[in-house]
Amino acid sequence: MASSPYRRKQKGPTGPYAGVGIALERLRGKGATNDELTDLVRGMQAELMFRICYLLEDPGDLEKEVSHMAWGLFVLGDNEQPVEPLTGLHESVLETDPTGREMRPRGKPG
Repeated sequence: MASSPYRRKQKGPTGPYAGVGIALERLRGKGATNDELTDLVRGMQAELMFRICYLLEDPGDLEKEVSHMAWGLFVLGDNEQPVEPLTGLHESVLETDPTGREMRPRGKPG
């Protein structure tokens, strides 16, 4: 398994991602638990995923140089050609939470 890029000792105190390692050390020093840190990271990951999924469907106003470009995810037919676009991906982000809580706090009813 590859080592974490967040470990300051491996990358040095000024290397890429070193700020994450520093922040983790400080948060742990202030009493943050592994569960709290995990919930924080999962929440930020879900927010990023939501934004990416929404952006795929509606990129908004684009600069002239790239206005003719678009991204999309599609259902493929038997011949592996696009049949229809997958829409509403952002609506499914909460369903991907492996805990089944849909990003709700631990121990709280849904």
